[in-house]
Amino acid sequence: MKRAIFILFILFFYSCSANRVEVKQVESKKGKKLFLERKYLEFVKKGDYYFQREHLFGWRKAIDYYLEAFKIKKSDELKRKLFLTFVLELLREKQELIIDEKYMELFEKFNFKPESEKEKIILNVLNTRRGSVFIRNKNIKTLEGLKLKTDKRFFDLENSDIDSYFYLLSLKSAFKYKEYVNSFEILSKRFSTSPLFIYLNNFNSKEDIEKEYPNFAEYYVKRAYDLFKRGKSTEALKYFKKSLKLIPDYVKAYIGVASVWFFSYEVFSKAMEYYNSALRYDEKNPSALLGKGVCLQKLKKYDESNVILDKLLKVQALYHGEAYYYKAYNFLYKGDLEEARKQIDLSKLYLPDSGDVNFLSGLINLKIGNLKGAEKDFLRSLEDNSFKRCEPYYYIAKVRFIMRRKKVINYFSKFLNCIEKKRLFLKDKALSFKENKLTNFDSEMELKKFRRKLISFKKSSVFLLKDVINLVKGRRRYLKFRRNFLLEMKRIENLDLNIIKKSTND
Repeated sequence: MKRAIFILFILFFYSCSANRVEVKQVESKKGKKLFLERKYLEFVKKGDYYFQREHLFGWRKAIDYYLEAFKIKKSDELKRKLFLTFVLELLREKQELIIDEKYMELFEKFNFKPESEKEKIILNVLNTRRGSVFIRNKNIKTLEGLKLKTDKRFFDLENSDIDSYFYLLSLKSAFKYKEYVNSFEILSKRFSTSPLFIYLNNFNSKEDIEKEYPNFAEYYVKRAYDLFKRGKSTEALKYFKKSLKLIPDYVKAYIGVASVWFFSYEVFSKAMEYYNSALRYDEKNPSALLGKGVCLQKLKKYDESNVILDKLLKVQALYHGEAYYYKAYNFLYKGDLEEARKQIDLSKLYLPDSGDVNFLSGLINLKIGNLKGAEKDFLRSLEDNSFKRCEPYYYIAKVRFIMRRKKVINYFSKFLNCIEKKRLFLKDKALSFKENKLTNFDSEMELKKFRRKLISFKKSSVFLLKDVINLVKGRRRYLKFRRNFLLEMKRIENLDLNIIKKSTND
């Protein structure tokens, strides 16, 4: 009897235990489901927050959070959010010349199908904008059979800045420019504080954009280029680098930093580092390829420079004239006059009116003994109002002197007047450096750059003036003229480089 009671007790105990385990398992499944639901909602909420920032960094962050949420639950609502965010991100990449295909590949994996007329128009906008002829040679997508259409009935133009933004882009894609201009005027006033319209309006806004819209990388790049053009290079660098922290593949920003180091500071090795960074993300970028090629030339790496310039000519349809021009200089520096002549002739096909190209062509002709061709090129270089060098006058006079032609004194006099004006300009600038304190890195670098320019002017001008003096030596008709040249040469030789304070890092 006792044994039977004991067995019943054991069976009852295990039965209760099994029930408790089963209840716990059910509770555990419910808890996990609730936990995942909370995580899903948390990711979607964060994604929505960044989506509403309405700029490139915000859309990229939104995509990251939406994708995390999508791993938990593949809802139709979330898929529509991803569709819209991807389209906005990809369009902005195109507008900002970002070539990284990461987000396009993700977008294509989803194989999105438009579920409304509005989404069809939006997808058409993406296809036309991404597929239109870009700066990539042999990389043109065709849009055969694509019907470019737009219809304002499908967009909420009264309340939605995103709908209004897409509507305007659809007008542009359908080449309805008159309608675009009229609609833009109305909608840009209606949504004047929207980052989408601040961007479309080229950041001409009354808003304090940096304060009101943090992490707006597109604005930072625009601001940086504006500062760079105004000579505020240190500030420009700060904004370029802020944008790169947000968008690491922002090629325009890398090229901007490289431009500061190349043009403002003339530190070509540093400039080349940033051109290389740009090429890491966009190996066919024309500005980066040309910039790197010129940097290598400045660093006297002529063969390496030619390799990069040849790559530019092969993969790009842009900057061919410039590439041939710099290749001509590379061959000239190497002493290969025949190849230099070929390259400069090719450059002239693209840049026939360029003062720089015609001047170099004149130098090459002079070296190979084609005096008439040289004179013609030097005269042509003076027709370019943006070309401000004095040397063409000197070379024209010298060629005419050798060929015993008229107007020798006329062109030598023009050369002398040009040199004198340049000397006085540089002297005045030197005095301004003496009077002003070096307050920041920009002024330090500007001083270094000016000193290099002054040294180069002094060296080249004295060399040319001496050549003229020796050329006309012993000829009576040039006696007075020769004295003037001797006087100017002494003035240049007496230019005191110490008239400007040396940089502490010089």
